[in-house]
Amino acid sequence: MFAELNRKLYDWVVPKGLGSQAFAFSTRDKNGKLLKDPMELSRKETLDRLSEINQQIGKMKLIANKAQAEFKEAETDTDAARNLAKRCTAALEHCAKISLQNDMMFESMHSPQDPYLMDRKHARYAEQLDDIALTLSSILKAICKD
Repeated sequence: MFAELNRKLYDWVVPKGLGSQAFAFSTRDKNGKLLKDPMELSRKETLDRLSEINQQIGKMKLIANKAQAEFKEAETDTDAARNLAKRCTAALEHCAKISLQNDMMFESMHSPQDPYLMDRKHARYAEQLDDIALTLSSILKAICKD
């Protein structure tokens, strides 16, 4: 059902874009609010939106690397390990929010000039988020032993 709806939306957006100078079209504004009509985006605006998610992923990578380094030094039955587990849990929740943003952007933006741009970015960002989540969840599993 969603694939059919997405395809109908894509078919509706792309023909409008063929006569336009816009690089991409979005059915949502920057805050994720659904728009009545698709909004034209320049190349810079499109890349700025993608850059925001990329920056958030970069911050999450730093958090995951720091947590991994702390885990190597901490013993599993200490308060430091419990605090690390709490921070990893919060980081996993934030990682899930970024993943939802990534999915929403993928579904709402289409570029007639580069039709596979969002496919490439979505897959790349999803892979990076999966690696981060795997790192954080393995730390939690080792600390909690569940």
